Amino acid sequence: MSTFILKVKIEKKVVSLEIKDLKNVTFFDLISLTLKRIDLTKKKIIGFKNKDDEFFFEKDYIIDLLENGEEVIAVLEKLADNKKKEEKDQKETNKKKGEEEEFQIVKKKKKKKKKKKKKKKQTKKKEMKRNFKL
Repeated sequence: MSTFILKVKIEKKVVSLEIKDLKNVTFFDLISLTLKRIDLTKKKIIGFKNKDDEFFFEKDYIIDLLENGEEVIAVLEKLADNKKKEEKDQKETNKKKGEEEEFQIVKKKKKKKKKKKKKKKQTKKKEMKRNFKL
């Protein structure tokens, strides 16, 4: 029996797996072997693709590619960490938007107060003029 190498590409790194008996290996075994070798529990393998970026998840096709000596690349779901980062970024942008809205509201309130003060001053001036005339 010959050993076959399954290459898993993750973020510019290539991890290779040696598989001795391809006939008895199931698709889920391939996935679990890959995950154990990489030691990443947060990642999920959706399927596999070849050099031409053709996506597939049939075990027989994977075996054919490996027997022909072609590279098989595991397609991974996004990291949970990346999702957390995206959520943090969204929260930060929401906070910034909220701060901008609060800032705008404060500005509007100040303008209203100024208008009221002006009206009071005008009425006082008018009263002073009336009193002076009398």
